[in-house]
Amino acid sequence: MIVIMGFKHVGKSSIGRALACAMNMDFLDLDEVIEEKHKLSPRELVKKHGEETFRKLERQSLIDLLNAESFDGVLSLGGGTPIHSADILKEHVCIHLNADAADVFQWIKESGFPPFFSEENPRQSFEKLWQERMPHYENLATYNIYNNGNLEQIISQLKSLLK
Repeated sequence: MIVIMGFKHVGKSSIGRALACAMNMDFLDLDEVIEEKHKLSPRELVKKHGEETFRKLERQSLIDLLNAESFDGVLSLGGGTPIHSADILKEHVCIHLNADAADVFQWIKESGFPPFFSEENPRQSFEKLWQERMPHYENLATYNIYNNGNLEQIISQLKSLLK
């Protein structure tokens, strides 16, 4: 299994789908798996039940996927998953997808800030979370890949690394 991780809106799902297609593998997005199972998006689960409950559901869904013999493809994680489930990801090929912080903030802004960002100062919330999460991604990563916006180049680079 190949795991794609990184900050919110860095391109994990789109690059994961493209990589899976290029390597003739299946693709799953953990957030989509959670939504299908619980009939609420991760954002809605956090709002309705709190982050702690969401993280428990997320972790169990991840464990189920990692233990499923029927899936050996590309798995895209939510941005916080590696922080809360690093212990069960260590044995897998983990790709840390990264981009410039300013670009990532803009992508998040365009799609709507998550409920855990401060309404008064979302940039401060972003910067704090960025600083907290980056060391986790980097420590867990088998490979670090920069999303320069060139999908073809990124997929080519990943295919070379994963041979």
